[in-house]
Amino acid sequence: MIDGKNDEVQARRVLQQELAVLFSHAVHSPKTIPDFTKAGAEHSGKTKRDKKSDAQAVEQLRASLMSLHFHNQRGA
Repeated sequence: MIDGKNDEVQARRVLQQELAVLFSHAVHSPKTIPDFTKAGAEHSGKTKRDKKSDAQAVEQLRASLMSLHFHNQRGA
């Protein structure tokens, strides 16, 4: 449980750092904003998404939301 929380905190830190970099560029030099969408596509190795992976992503999201819902009900 603690490892999961640490991973979640680390992921939020990374996201906040990326957001801070984008915000800094937007304020000080808007023409030099890095394009993270291209970097994400190059990093994943694919540019088009498969229908199967989209369906799997939807099911994974649905399962995560249901888990979150039931977890919140238990604590109430």
